[in-house]
Amino acid sequence: MINTGRSFHDDNEISEYRYEVSNKGTGPAIIEGVKITYKGEIARNWKELYTALEVPDTIRKGHTNEMISNRVISSGGSILLIDFSNNKKVMKWVFEKAKDIHITICYKSVFGEFWEIKREGFYTNLEATKRTSVVENTIREEERFIE
Repeated sequence: MINTGRSFHDDNEISEYRYEVSNKGTGPAIIEGVKITYKGEIARNWKELYTALEVPDTIRKGHTNEMISNRVISSGGSILLIDFSNNKKVMKWVFEKAKDIHITICYKSVFGEFWEIKREGFYTNLEATKRTSVVENTIREEERFIE
């Protein structure tokens, strides 16, 4: 699952915003590849995503994240993909454009079964993560998010 954690102040101003990847399965999930796009443009790292989102140079582009590629997520575990909460200006900028951010993650089980999870949009919690069985890693090397 690709989850969005978000909180708002009483005035509907966003106060917390992060993306997490969790494993709700019975065994470990071995991350084979991650693909992040904004309006169809591939971002291979956070800097490229900020560029695609057209975050102005006047906004410092800091965030908190964990490396996800080639990681293993244990059953019931999760990885923080990114947390914008400590940088209110970039958090607000990204949140306003979040409906056009798409994330695809290909992972495999210890039995060599491949799965793809995809989430299109991170503006509300109504965007569902779709899970599909695939034959092999569906994310090409040149598309892989490497940060």
